[in-house]
Amino acid sequence: MSRVGLIAVFTALALGVPLAGGATLDGPPAPTVDSGPQKLTNQSDATFTFSDTDSTVAFKCQLDSDPAGFLACISPNSYPPVGEGPHTFDVKAVDATMIESTVTTYQWTVDKTPPPNPTIDAKPPDPSNDRSPTFRFSDSEPKVKFECRLDSGSFSACSSPITDTIPAAGAEGSHTFRVRAVDAANNNSDATTYTWRIDLTPPPAPAISSGPANPTTATDASFAFADSEAKVAFRCQIDGGAFSSCASPAAYSGLALTAHVFSVRATDPAGNTGATTSYGWTVIAPRDTTAPGDVIGLRRSIGYGILKLSWRRPADGDFGYVRVLVGKGPKAAKGQLRTLVYKGTGTRYTNKGFKNGTYYRYAIISYDKAGNASRGVPVVVKPSVLLRSPKNGVVVHAPPRLVWAKVPKATFYNVQLYFSGRKILSTWPSAARVGLKRSWSYAGRGFKLKKGTYSWYVWPGFGPRSKGRYGQLLGQSGFTFR
Repeated sequence: MSRVGLIAVFTALALGVPLAGGATLDGPPAPTVDSGPQKLTNQSDATFTFSDTDSTVAFKCQLDSDPAGFLACISPNSYPPVGEGPHTFDVKAVDATMIESTVTTYQWTVDKTPPPNPTIDAKPPDPSNDRSPTFRFSDSEPKVKFECRLDSGSFSACSSPITDTIPAAGAEGSHTFRVRAVDAANNNSDATTYTWRIDLTPPPAPAISSGPANPTTATDASFAFADSEAKVAFRCQIDGGAFSSCASPAAYSGLALTAHVFSVRATDPAGNTGATTSYGWTVIAPRDTTAPGDVIGLRRSIGYGILKLSWRRPADGDFGYVRVLVGKGPKAAKGQLRTLVYKGTGTRYTNKGFKNGTYYRYAIISYDKAGNASRGVPVVVKPSVLLRSPKNGVVVHAPPRLVWAKVPKATFYNVQLYFSGRKILSTWPSAARVGLKRSWSYAGRGFKLKKGTYSWYVWPGFGPRSKGRYGQLLGQSGFTFR
């Protein structure tokens, strides 16, 4: 309605002219606000449209209880920008008789304050190997909605929690997640951002730089290892057990006497685990280095052409066997006895090919099951062992009586006496003895027992002396006459 029309209505009301449309002195119907700002808005401008069922009425409007009161207005009616907070728009109709309708009120609130920036409560670690990370977020202002954005994408409505899947082709590298809050008045907060790196490449297999010898007697083991990628964490395993966190050097103790396997693998900060490196070795029992005891109760028996040795085993629980070694000559030391004549667990040795009159040196050595050898028990058999008297090397002051062991089946003996390497006597007694005299004849010459060293030899004879059948040398000995 134009201002002229509105003045005419008010004039007609003042003069009592009947109004068109059926209005009465009871007043016109209350207006209807057909449109206005949203009840909660961030817009400062406000425009209202209103109407009345009585098309002849005029309208009066008022904003926020303006001191100027109701003023004539027409629909649509706009107001300059209003401040934040609640506001009230009032409108009433006035008929031609100046009677006013009841007031129709419209209330709304202007909110231009953005909500607080959201808080990201849960996020993938940096770095991470998760191509489908999950984010949880919240805001201290209630009832806000959220908008999210990943990398160069656009903001779109979202809710917590949200899981984004990143294509494998572009997964590795840096990524940024953004979230902002939108309140009921449609105010946006600033975006809260989180940037992290996705790493899908596992680290190299660790290198083990040191470990126990293989095999080893040690029941403890220590391993040193490293990885060419920095900042990795290590997990170790032994003998197929569970992998557990470890650091170099990794040490183990109390290992059983068996084969073992140590394994180590590296995990990078993103959670990628590389290939496993393993080290195998065997723990064996410590080598027994303790020598067993020597044989005990050694006895020897020597006859013509035979030697017998007997003994008892040492008391060692790990006794293994005995070796009998022999050498010839007075200069034969233990280390030179290289002829092995017996090896076994028995307690006796017999040599039926024994050569009387020969210098023998035996060693009876016991061994344990680990191969450790005892010091050995020596047995020396001198060439004079069967020549009874005089004892080898003694000094006599009268012509001695030469006595030797009787040889079974011997019918006579040949005794030879030497002085300064020259034979001075050869005699053939039938008994195992002969007495020397101060003088005698041999080979057509006369001899006397004079001061000096003498050697004598005995051979057994068998059958008639005329046959000249002699056995091996029975023995040799010597004495000194003074």
